[in-house]
Amino acid sequence: MSDPKVKKAKKHNILLIAGAALTLAVLLFTFVGAFYTPRDPDAMNAAEKLLPPTLNHLFGTDKFGRDIFSRVMKGTLSTVSTALLTVLAGGGVGILAGAVTGYFGGKADAVLTRLGDTVTAFPAVLTALLVVSLLGPGGWQVAIALAVAFIPSFMRVSRVSFAGQRRLPYVISARLQGASHAGVMLRHILPNTLPSLLPALTIGFSNAVLAEAGMSYLGIGVTPPDASLGYMLSEAQGMLALAPWYAVSCGAVLLAAVLGVGLLGEGLKDA
Repeated sequence: MSDPKVKKAKKHNILLIAGAALTLAVLLFTFVGAFYTPRDPDAMNAAEKLLPPTLNHLFGTDKFGRDIFSRVMKGTLSTVSTALLTVLAGGGVGILAGAVTGYFGGKADAVLTRLGDTVTAFPAVLTALLVVSLLGPGGWQVAIALAVAFIPSFMRVSRVSFAGQRRLPYVISARLQGASHAGVMLRHILPNTLPSLLPALTIGFSNAVLAEAGMSYLGIGVTPPDASLGYMLSEAQGMLALAPWYAVSCGAVLLAAVLGVGLLGEGLKDA
């Protein structure tokens, strides 16, 4: 009779491997798209509009005769880079704020926690919409807006992790040996909080991809002629009967990005 623990470990490994493979494929697709596309993503050709997928146009063409494969590469770059900026900015600020408040506690912890709870009371996309309305549409504006909206969630995870570690014997021992607060936080506590922070970052990235796509779909994210998976899905919606390959190709890449990072985060959390 097989050991249930062995089965569970194998399942976690499969999730981790599948997530890592999908994520790596999307990142490689994004990296290549930053330097090379088979055709000009913005070049229009009336003679080739609404062509189905062929060897010349792997994902077909849209109503303007633009190569969808090239536009998907460019759109993936826009969506993924915005999500990465969101996680770097929101995660950096949130984790730092949570680490400081969780480690020191006190009035600053109470104030920042209440502030985070207030922001969290509103949906993240709604908060991002408010920020974008002040900054205007665009890629970096959306990244800033989503980073502001995601800060409380990262801060909460970091705060709980650091608060749970600060009274443990190894932290007290490090302080008694003369280690500074910054040294204890960076060299001792941070490595022990990575098992909870890494899944939070991967889930945050997945949510940022969906949020950016949703905002671009609504027309308040990346603006034309720049491409974005969300904006392209909005375009493809009006051509489902004539060119279903447009929506399928954009949706497949978006699904791969979200599913890959989601599986990776789940595998990391279980591991």
